[in-house]
Amino acid sequence: MSTQAIVNLIFETLWWVILGRVLMSWFDPSGNYRISRILYDMSEPILAPARRILPTFGGAEPSRISARGRLAQLVRAHGSHP
Repeated sequence: MSTQAIVNLIFETLWWVILGRVLMSWFDPSGNYRISRILYDMSEPILAPARRILPTFGGAEPSRISARGRLAQLVRAHGSHP
């Protein structure tokens, strides 16, 4: 497996993890389920810097959208599509 393929796999995995976290925030907003905790732990290093920069709008958190958009750009730049 090439380095580019590994990088693409990492970016795509993170893209799906953030999507999973968004979906789980609707079904398990308190984070009681184990999968919610796993998704939180995997995505928080990516979302925390974006959250510090972007303001929140009530219950909406634009850091998730911003991070998914940036990851999608990085995946496309490396020749793969999410």
